[in-house]
Amino acid sequence: MKRIHFLLLGLFFLAQPLYAQSAAIQTALDHFATNHLSYDLSETDVADLAVTDAYTSRRSGTTHVYLRQRFEGIEVAGANYTVNVNSGGSIFHKAGSFESDLIARVEAATSDISAIT
Repeated sequence: MKRIHFLLLGLFFLAQPLYAQSAAIQTALDHFATNHLSYDLSETDVADLAVTDAYTSRRSGTTHVYLRQRFEGIEVAGANYTVNVNSGGSIFHKAGSFESDLIARVEAATSDISAIT
């Protein structure tokens, strides 16, 4: 019986960091969904953000969330943000840049390569 209690207690403590990391990732994504206009971005510009990595520091409890901008599943070169979320769930630092007006830029782009006929 003691083994089962010990196992359950261990699982509880292992699950806590995963929950905190998951919540921090959602906080970072929600931040851009809610505040996109303050970054001069449209809803579409932040609709397909990819989480490339996330790490929670054991010492500070800070979760570092790494985001990459995508458009229709295609990664935008150089469009990355790091969002740091403290153990209380608040963002305290952001660094990076995303591209704005992706739809217009994609529609204006033309191919320099033509089909071989």
